[in-house]
Amino acid sequence: MFKLSLSTSGQYISAAIFEEKLVSSSIFKSDKGSTSLLLNQIEELFKKTGIKKKDLDAVYFDNGPGYYTGLRIGLAVSQGICSSLGLSLIHI
Repeated sequence: MFKLSLSTSGQYISAAIFEEKLVSSSIFKSDKGSTSLLLNQIEELFKKTGIKKKDLDAVYFDNGPGYYTGLRIGLAVSQGICSSLGLSLIHI
């Protein structure tokens, strides 16, 4: 099964899909931390790889230290994904 990894603790926000090794990743700069930017990047990863969200096994989230707003956005997105798919959220 695949895992989704999110890091929103700094100026650069990253999202990655991996199994035993990295499948695809995306890194972008966000000056203000935006939920829509993060969600769009996650959607692009799924489109690019052809992996379905139902194929995820867990979500990994970088819980800091870092910028408060960025961490709050990343945690909310991670919790939303996990809640809607019944997945485990693993804080790193």
